[in-house]
Parts: sequence; C-alpha cells; structure tokens
Amino acid sequence: MIKKMITSIQNPSVKLVKELLKKRAVRKKHGLFVVEGLRAIKEIPPHIEIQTLLVSEKLEESIYQDLKVKEILAFSRAGRSL
Repeated sequence: MIKKMITSIQNPSVKLVKELLKKRAVRKKHGLFVVEGLRAIKEIPPHIEIQTLLVSEKLEESIYQDLKVKEILAFSRAGRSL
C-alpha cells in the first residue's frame, strides 16, 4: 500500500468522494459508495477490495493495514477541511 498526501481539496479523488456523498446517480454510474467512520472501516471484511481509502495523516496504520486497498490518500487536519 502506498500512501500519498493530499495537498489540495481540488484533488480529483477528493472531488469524486464529495460527488459520491451527494449524488446517487454518481454512485450508480461509478459503482462506488462511501463508507465513513472507524467502526465501519474495521467491519469491512478482509476479502473486500477498497478502491481508495481517505485518511487523516495521523491515523494509525494498524487500523487499516490488513485491508485490501488500491490507494491510500492522507490529508492533514491542519489544512483546509475536505
């Protein structure tokens, strides 16, 4: 798993997440949905592949290290809110 830092709220992945949260048609078009919260993440079965995991840079990697994740994007809480 490679963790990339997000430096802008204009990041295409961030924009997609915002659209997925707002619009059912976008979720249906892409076949994706958003799971929010630590409890929900911990409950994801290990065989499920996660396209993108958006996390705070300070989140302990042990929380998601056993998940099948294609891309991890980390953001700083000190920056603007995503």
